[in-house]
Amino acid sequence: MFIPNSVLNLLSLRDPKQITCVFIHHTVMHKTADADDVRRVEPFYTIGYNSYVKCVDVENDLWVVQQGRPLNRIPAAQYGMNTQGYAISIGGNYQPGAVSWLDTVSPNALHAAAAQIILVKKKCPNLKYLLGHRDVATIKAKEGLNPGDYATSCPGENLYSRLDDLRKMVGLSKYPGL
Repeated sequence: MFIPNSVLNLLSLRDPKQITCVFIHHTVMHKTADADDVRRVEPFYTIGYNSYVKCVDVENDLWVVQQGRPLNRIPAAQYGMNTQGYAISIGGNYQPGAVSWLDTVSPNALHAAAAQIILVKKKCPNLKYLLGHRDVATIKAKEGLNPGDYATSCPGENLYSRLDDLRKMVGLSKYPGL
């Protein structure tokens, strides 16, 4: 995905030292949807995520990482924790009862996400935690804020239940108190 400089100039900058958390999301779209397809359904100039993992070959279960917002640009993906978060979305719908095969989490999708996280860790010295988007509501409630303002089921129960596997792959921790 190409982001023109005119759009990049509209996005807020941040120092990679500010990034302490990776947030995992899902698109609730077909796992082969492209980052540009995701961008078209979002109200932003560009995709809200820093990275997007998509399936490029369903039959052989091949996944790739597409660049979203650059590392030094704040994502628009987890309201309340964007500045300190690196946002990765995995294509598919991971809610139980999804009406298709999309609700199965591919180990290859997790490996593609892990590879991207390992690259990000090299550039972000304060990166410690891996969370699901839904965890923002719990964190904000502990800060005394209304969790309803941050509530979401993202990244879907089937993907959320695999976050410990992903944490082990990349050497990140669960956020304290979750």
